Amino acid sequence: MKYQFSTPLSYKLNKVGFKPAVVDYWIRQFIPTFSLERIFARVKMIKTEAKNVKTIYFKPNFNFKKFTPGQHILVTYAINGRNVTRTYSPTKLGRNLYSITIKDAHTNEPQNGFFLSSALNQNLKVGSILEISQPFGHLTWDHIPQSNQYVFCAGGVGITPFLSLLTSSQSQNKNITLHYWVNHSDEVCYRAEFQKLTALNPQLKIHIYALNEQTTLSKTPTSEHFSHLTNMSIVIACGPQGFINRIQELTADHAAHFLAEAQSVKKVSTDAESFHSLKYNGKTYTISNKTTLLEALELHGLNPKNGCRMGICKTCTCTKISGQTENALTGEKSLQDFDEIQLCVSHLKSDVEIENL
Repeated sequence: MKYQFSTPLSYKLNKVGFKPAVVDYWIRQFIPTFSLERIFARVKMIKTEAKNVKTIYFKPNFNFKKFTPGQHILVTYAINGRNVTRTYSPTKLGRNLYSITIKDAHTNEPQNGFFLSSALNQNLKVGSILEISQPFGHLTWDHIPQSNQYVFCAGGVGITPFLSLLTSSQSQNKNITLHYWVNHSDEVCYRAEFQKLTALNPQLKIHIYALNEQTTLSKTPTSEHFSHLTNMSIVIACGPQGFINRIQELTADHAAHFLAEAQSVKKVSTDAESFHSLKYNGKTYTISNKTTLLEALELHGLNPKNGCRMGICKTCTCTKISGQTENALTGEKSLQDFDEIQLCVSHLKSDVEIENL
């Protein structure tokens, strides 16, 4: 059954005294994915992809807009009565059918970037309902520079946006080399999909390396892996921040462009620990310069709005009224008052006052 509603309907209902949230509540008692404005998705199938890794297949409701391969979505799920949100890279599989791949890192610490993934991996069942966002992000073929050679570098679950790009029709007949690193061979995802993709595109070459197992090529990334680069090569890396830094070091002098998406925030690199005051929504806290603002506020028992925890989705953006902060990903300093900063990737350089947008 398909329902066609739009935002104007919410407006009309509101005008005659029917609150959209109330309408949603009552209709969702019978149709759990219904909403006039929000996006809910029903889990249709769950497949074990690799060790501690599952692929979740889902269908979103009618509010989900056009998805472009390479984009992200925010997934929200209630854990112990608290909504937790994280960024994932979906793959479109057919008409209104998508998948995300999640890893169980066996963590119950909310500050851990894999907290939600672990919970989803352990608790989701066919029929479970997730709330998701509209797709966003620019790691798409329309935004990637044109070239005669693309080199994809994936570390662990950083493989997910590359599967989305490779299954797109726009990847056909492109010269693409995928280097994919995992810790152990039983952690390799998408083996069957890789076989189909290489059969469809003879110019697609896929190399898989297990870091803790003997291989013919050096296990950790070295210049040997990139001896084929030219000054026209486009290198794209996705994975932990340390992995991305290593790939950039190895390819910076040889490739035309380097693009990256980190799946973790690198540690704050300061010579000595210092403490500063952080005034947040009228209350003052003393925090270390060695933690991000998001982590620091969570350690004080607060729950600021956040999503990816990696500086991608901008859900945690706040206004810095005064003081100085530094972006842990880019090293860029925020020196101006009333500047917008992201809590998940910012740390203090002085006493700071911030407030929610």
